[in-house]
Amino acid sequence: MRGIEMDDVHDKYLIHERRDVVLYFRSIAQGAVPVTVQVEQLNASIASRLLSVKPEFEELVFDASGLAGVESLDGSAGVSAEAQVDAVWFRFRAEHAEVWHGAAQPAFRARLPQHIARVQRRDSIRYPVPEINPPVCYVPVAANAPRLPPLRLMDISLSGAGLLLDESRAAVKLGEVLRDCVLQLPEIGGIQTDLIVMYVSNPGDSGPSRLGCRFSNMLATSLKHLMHYVSRLERSRMEK
Repeated sequence: MRGIEMDDVHDKYLIHERRDVVLYFRSIAQGAVPVTVQVEQLNASIASRLLSVKPEFEELVFDASGLAGVESLDGSAGVSAEAQVDAVWFRFRAEHAEVWHGAAQPAFRARLPQHIARVQRRDSIRYPVPEINPPVCYVPVAANAPRLPPLRLMDISLSGAGLLLDESRAAVKLGEVLRDCVLQLPEIGGIQTDLIVMYVSNPGDSGPSRLGCRFSNMLATSLKHLMHYVSRLERSRMEK
């Protein structure tokens, strides 16, 4: 079996903020989801589970049932691992894997990583935005075109957003590219991006249209701010 390579993970997927890292590891442990672990010292891959997360001791504890040679783990090497929670894949590397005798079953512990990679399938998980003080989008228009009011966002992901457009003010076509838009994210600030209109939903002649848009040509700094905002929405959902 090919090892789990953290080098294959793009930097944009890496979560560094301590509270988010701990929260994601706890969601893996509480969900009792399978964790595929590559144990470097033993050159073995196992189907494991994350038994506990102990940030006060900087350690993770893994189930080692069925791992031959677990008693020989001495902290000289680490592990690489991946797990799926809902539609999100998590990848991480943890150093200093060693046998641990504090569980009812065979177990080993490793150092709590400083970051974890969070990879959504097609980055497609969209989170509803708060109804109070929601983010808005400013869309530039040509000099002779009607000025658009700020468009309210309904949901957002790392790859796109859903917006409401007043049908009486302007029409937006499927496939149209809205250049140099600015997303105003509360407590984050404005980030610039192009929007590609992927679908347009018209509930009625007098009602607003819902636009499904994909982000394009976003700067790396803007993407970092977007990741911070989306992570905050996900953290709020997980803490409920």
